[in-house]
Amino acid sequence: MDVNLPEFITWKQFEAYHPYPEQAGKDRLFHLRPIAGVKDCRLEHLFVDGLLFHSAPERLNDPFECKPHYKEPANQAERDILLSHLHKVLLKHGMHADEAMARIVGCIKNPTLLSQLLHQSGLESFAEMRMYSFTASNNNLPMWTHYGALHTGICIEFDATVWPISGARKVKYQKEYPQIAYPPEEDERNMRPGLIKSEAWGYEQEFRHIFFPGAEVIPSNGDSIPLHPETMTGLYFGVNADPDEKDRILKMVEKGPFNPKIYEGALSSTKFKIEFDPMSNRLD
Repeated sequence: MDVNLPEFITWKQFEAYHPYPEQAGKDRLFHLRPIAGVKDCRLEHLFVDGLLFHSAPERLNDPFECKPHYKEPANQAERDILLSHLHKVLLKHGMHADEAMARIVGCIKNPTLLSQLLHQSGLESFAEMRMYSFTASNNNLPMWTHYGALHTGICIEFDATVWPISGARKVKYQKEYPQIAYPPEEDERNMRPGLIKSEAWGYEQEFRHIFFPGAEVIPSNGDSIPLHPETMTGLYFGVNADPDEKDRILKMVEKGPFNPKIYEGALSSTKFKIEFDPMSNRLD
């Protein structure tokens, strides 16, 4: 398979492909979402409780999310290493030792079974991943149309120098489907399947914060990470946002830990651009 991202990359290459916001020259990142008719708890979860909910890959809108292809072992030594690691993974996921060994023996006899087991193991591992998506701009018209629900939604501005936003990684867009080595690297490089997307999504200019529940270095409740009060710095309402929905969101913000600047959008009279003006609000 011809790929433009090799199955093994050095740490230096990884940081070049997927820099942090600061390394990419970004001190702010944004997130767009709908609000009209949206009564789910995540709005209060964020604005009132100060918790940033991270989604599982299966909840995202790209069916290719976190479904990498794995490089086949080139020789017996690589195959032995792969099988040994795969055996450990099966045991870690609760498989009985005898059944796990039977699976490995089956893989030795049947290479097709190895490919299938490898694929399934990868799907199960990456299904545990949790991620939150940011974009580099608050004035991207396709993003406002898509994620901002035809400009009726909101765009949240975050300080990209404050953790966890500062720990987001830039998404790499490419034509070819990613192929990675197995076993995976024991560091952030094993997150690459969550940081590679088709060029068709390039307009999103995406950064992602990713973690695995249970990681001791990431304080979370399994899905959400608490934010520092200084993390949220701005809130932008789309040009078609309903006044009642604006009021509902502002009331939530008043109850929470954040004090963002509030803006409302208007169509520019000279350019294909949204102009944002400060909005008089009870937060001042």
